Formats: sequence, C-alpha cells, structure tokens
Amino acid sequence: GRASTRGSHKVFVVLETELMSIAAQNALLKTLEEPPPGVTIILICAKPDQLLPTTLSRCAQVNFRRLPITFVARKLEELESGIAPEEARFWAGYTQGSIGEALHLARAGMYEVKCDVLKHLAGLSSGGDSDTAEHFADLTDKLATQAVSAAKKRDGSELSKSLASRQATGTMLEIIAGVYGDALTLATGARRELIHSDQSSVVEIIARRFTPTQLACIIESL
Repeated sequence: GRASTRGSHKVFVVLETELMSIAAQNALLKTLEEPPPGVTIILICAKPDQLLPTTLSRCAQVNFRRLPITFVARKLEELESGIAPEEARFWAGYTQGSIGEALHLARAGMYEVKCDVLKHLAGLSSGGDSDTAEHFADLTDKLATQAVSAAKKRDGSELSKSLASRQATGTMLEIIAGVYGDALTLATGARRELIHSDQSSVVEIIARRFTPTQLACIIESL
C-alpha cells in the first residue's frame, strides 16, 4: 500500500478479486456493507460472475470497455520511440487494447520473436516437426532468462526461473494460438480483423494447409 500524501481519506484496491475464496469474501461482506468513515474500497475483477451474489450486491459496479485498437496503436507509437506502425497495431490487437501490456511486450523485444515463430509455423508440416519444437523450446527458455534479468535490473526483484518459464510458455502459446485463430478466420471467411495482419501472407499459407475443423482442433489443443 501507499500512504496518503494529502488529506485523510483512504482508498484500498483489491486486485483479482475473483481469486478470493468464499470464506475470504464472506469475511469482507460486513466491511463492504459498512466501510469505516473516509474509506473507499475498490475491487478489481475480470470475472464478476465468479464472485458471490452477496459480494456483488454490496458493490457499485463500473464496467470498463476495451480501448479501440487504433487508439492504442497510436498511443504506443507516441510512448515507444522507433516502433513501426505495423508493430504497434499488432500489439494493440494482440493485447486486445491494453496499452500497458502492449508497451511491456514491445519493450521486451517480443516482436522479433513473434515474427520468427510465424515463419517457422509457415514451414511446419501437418504432422509436426521436432526441430521446430526444439527451436520454440529454446526461444521460451531465452525469454524466461531475459525476464529474470530484466526484473533484477528494473527493481532488484528476484523472479524465479520456473515462474518466468511458465509466463514465457504462456506468451508463446498465445502467439501460436493467435496465428491459427487468424487462419481459421480466413478459412471460414469470418468478418474479423486479423491479429497478425502484418504477416497475413504467412497466415494465408496456414489457412490453405488445414480445414476449418482441423484449425479448431489445434486451437482447442493449444
């Protein structure tokens, strides 16, 4: 928490409220119903349907919509010097309009990684390829190592290699799933903008290689 620099009012912010146990939510009910004078409690929640009805009934719900992709891309270009428009638009679409996450990934040099991943996927046979799998594993390990070093350099924190590896693996799988999602969009003629529009020719190659059913199965597996 941070101490107030002006005034006596206090604001408490609870992140990822949907992860609270039933017991924890029940313990908070009385405080939510009658907070102490001069206190505001903000519950941040991505999945309100996972909260108890009694918790929701004691809160004033404020919904936040996703920011427009064009707006996020423009902001990213303003905040990150040297970033190309096509990269800015990709990260804006990939993060579904999150400026903070887009900026983090762009500064981490992830764009080169994602372009490399797509090139390998374009040459991947339907039966898979052990060399490609090994290449992706090496990439993931490098990303994890970089994340550990970046955390220590940024604020001296010790990010465990195992946690960094899980995060890197998640990012890699999200990128790959996004590629096949784009391929499914092309294969079915769906009216949806491609996330990887900057490498649409690669997506087209993959879309021609698989049927929509196969693509859906790949996405589900990922």
